[in-house]
Amino acid sequence: MDSITVMLDGADVPNLRLFFKEMVKELQFPRYTNNIQTFDEQINDLSWLEGAKVRISISNAKEFLIEEETQIRKTVLSILLNAMESGEAESPILVIVSKD
Repeated sequence: MDSITVMLDGADVPNLRLFFKEMVKELQFPRYTNNIQTFDEQINDLSWLEGAKVRISISNAKEFLIEEETQIRKTVLSILLNAMESGEAESPILVIVSKD
């Protein structure tokens, strides 16, 4: 079983546009993601990764989505954590957030 590690520096993804762009590139989403609902659907699917283990690491978390409203930041983090905990995705997900 393959493993995919997505290393995000919060300073490099200060807004949703850059975050979605990075996630689409790293996780090869089959359709472009430009809103939270589409991101939620795709991060909870991942069937195209054929069971590969996915690890998403966010460093410099204080800067992560800093240009967005606090509620949007919380929603995105909640989606990631829910995807990890629910186990509904075809590929197991581990999310690591560090404050550095």
